[in-house]
Amino acid sequence: MTGPLVATPAGETSVPGARWSPNQEAMRTRVAQAAARLVARAGIAGCTIRAVADEAGLTKSTVHYYVDNAGELVDLAVLTFLQQFAEQVRARMDAAPDGREALGVLVRTFLPPAAVAAAPDDRARLNSLNLWTSYLAHAWPRGVDAEVLSCFETIRALFETALDRCGVPDAEERARAVHLYLLGAVQHNIMRPLPGPEVARAVEALSGVALDLT
Repeated sequence: MTGPLVATPAGETSVPGARWSPNQEAMRTRVAQAAARLVARAGIAGCTIRAVADEAGLTKSTVHYYVDNAGELVDLAVLTFLQQFAEQVRARMDAAPDGREALGVLVRTFLPPAAVAAAPDDRARLNSLNLWTSYLAHAWPRGVDAEVLSCFETIRALFETALDRCGVPDAEERARAVHLYLLGAVQHNIMRPLPGPEVARAVEALSGVALDLT
């Protein structure tokens, strides 16, 4: 199997040029979802061929059929996890009454529970966002630029959607700026959590949208 793994709208992943039967697609999705659960629960270190095989109820040789090596398995796991995460957040954003509230839903997912009054489902996801730090360290030496950029784009698109709902001009560029700032905030929060109001001021400066993150 060759070529970068790419997240699809359905939350699966595909390999350009690969042709799978419906049964193979179902099995590949089973592997991807098992890997994503492991990454969310145990981080990159816990996402091994053996662990994914056990999680999915498959043999190691079956997992090897869909990924060439352990590094590619981690790519598959992280891309699948982020796609699932994005779909869950998008559903909550769609349920928000307006663009400002939708943006607030998204921004809160980047903050630790101590910074804002987070809902229980937020708390379950917040710690796993630190996965981004580990994944960059894992992916960069391997030169998997396409996978990293796909991770960026999956979340950046959510910010553009929220800012479009707010009627913000240049939503695409402002979304990129807010997203990059919040990725930096995730790194900062590993050492010292940023208070919600401080993050709100930064997001307003970048997007023009005032948020209440108390």
